[in-house]
Amino acid sequence: MRTMGRTLSTIAFEDRLTRLANRRFFEAHVERLQEQPASDRDAVAILYIDLDGFKPINDRHGHHAGDMVLKEIGDRLARCVRHGDFAARLGGDEFAVLLSLPDGQQGHYALDVARRIIDSVSAPIMADGLDVQIGCSIGIALWPSDAADLALALQNADRALYAAKHAGRARVVSYSDLPTDNATVD
Repeated sequence: MRTMGRTLSTIAFEDRLTRLANRRFFEAHVERLQEQPASDRDAVAILYIDLDGFKPINDRHGHHAGDMVLKEIGDRLARCVRHGDFAARLGGDEFAVLLSLPDGQQGHYALDVARRIIDSVSAPIMADGLDVQIGCSIGIALWPSDAADLALALQNADRALYAAKHAGRARVVSYSDLPTDNATVD
């Protein structure tokens, strides 16, 4: 019975391809963070990650090659974060990482991890006998310093990701660095 329960939990909350958390588990984790009393929780850095140049892999080489690339990206993301941090595949070629920021440790750590992720993802990948190279863009927001509401902080990370992609890809942009007029536009 326990084994069946673990299996069902894995199916419900794990992305089968990357073995990272899936969107459902990510959303449940965000809810748990919001429910914690402010005095019991650390600040959180939200990293939204979108792969650059992934679609042509599926178009040119098929979904099997694309799946192999996504699996490798999942492994690389898992190696870029500390034990206890949270990495998830949200769907397609979109990922998220939640970094706990204890003791007032703020944006510098999140930027270091983001740069490590960009370097890791951009390293060549062997997929189905092909040497493939992609990249990623990352948007960062800090909670609660960029937004007291976690849902708004998630939107801010998405805005920062959009700015990173718009600025030329393979970049990391922090929400706090966005111009004020762009930071509030949907």
